[in-house]
Amino acid sequence: MRRTITQGVALAAMLTGTQVLADGSTDMCLDMSGTDEDQCACAEETLAGTLAAEDYDLYTKIGTLYIANMAAGQEMADAWDAGLELVANEHGLGTSDLRSRMNDAGKAHREAIDACG
Repeated sequence: MRRTITQGVALAAMLTGTQVLADGSTDMCLDMSGTDEDQCACAEETLAGTLAAEDYDLYTKIGTLYIANMAAGQEMADAWDAGLELVANEHGLGTSDLRSRMNDAGKAHREAIDACG
């Protein structure tokens, strides 16, 4: 899969500690229609307490890339897949395993968003 300039900038910023966006999971929540900052902050806190620390970290990294990829014009599925592949490569993880773990994280995130609504 071809990496975009936006992905490269986002990855470089993540690796150097510069924050590209406030938080991947919060930004994904805010991207959903019908959510607000309070609901997303609540969901963020709930998610952080629900997921294993590594999965939470991976999910927010992918989320940050996903939002950047969407802003650069990628379609939803392509934006997620590109972020997932980049993070999998960065961490030496298989994409299938990471996809399964992140599907579970996404389900937990949606449940947290609903519970905080």
